[in-house]
Amino acid sequence: MVNTAQAAVRLLQAEGRVAIRPGSGTVVLAESDALPEGLRGELEEVQGRLRQTQEALSAAEKAVTALLGRLPAGAFGETRQELGNSG
Repeated sequence: MVNTAQAAVRLLQAEGRVAIRPGSGTVVLAESDALPEGLRGELEEVQGRLRQTQEALSAAEKAVTALLGRLPAGAFGETRQELGNSG
């Protein structure tokens, strides 16, 4: 799980305000190095779609878990637990 500070740094990186340099740390970029106009809005739109996809995936996972819980023991030659832990 990402902590709040890491999330903030990643957001600043996505906005083009900082650069993360392995072995050197995070540095603040000059305004001239910032993202092109409009890119922030596009990134926020994609981020929103990713959140929606994550929520849909979570709901689907819960639905599959509930359905697997309703399977009779030995269904498909596997136990419910094995089916639920296949990924």
